[in-house]
Amino acid sequence: MDNSNSAMIVYVATSLTGLVGAITGLASVWFAYLNYSRDNVRVRVKALKGMKTFVPGQGASNESFLVITAANAGRRPVIINKAAFVSLKSRGGAISADSMRLGAQELKEGKAIDYMMDEEGIDYSDVSHVAVYDSVGNEYKYYLTSWYIRFFYWFLDITYIRRKPVKAPKAPTKKHSG
Repeated sequence: MDNSNSAMIVYVATSLTGLVGAITGLASVWFAYLNYSRDNVRVRVKALKGMKTFVPGQGASNESFLVITAANAGRRPVIINKAAFVSLKSRGGAISADSMRLGAQELKEGKAIDYMMDEEGIDYSDVSHVAVYDSVGNEYKYYLTSWYIRFFYWFLDITYIRRKPVKAPKAPTKKHSG
């Protein structure tokens, strides 16, 4: 074996070793990221409109409900405090009485909880999204309105078109005796 041939073999061997090391390093970083992302809290929220309760032998009730479902899709348990819907046009919203009555509920991996709200008085054209809130204050949303409608009302808010002017309180008048 001459010197140039052995140098070529060493060069190819070190290049292949470096390439295998780089691929192995990238794969381990990718698997570490996947493991990290799986360990985070992930809550999935769904909403069902127009649901009725059904009792066998009696049939369906006349009342219809908005059912908000919160499911833990992550590995870590999460504590859900309340469920609500948020208004689009008129600011504010409403909190589910079920979530207030039941209190904080711990959702373990793969578990879900349902909250029911009576639909009487709910104007769905004014509902932006339903949301559940955890004990840390995170909000998990499910949008009921299209993105372009939400964008329109957001634009109205940032351009102050929809904002009402704040009036200063009237100062009390002093009566002079004289």
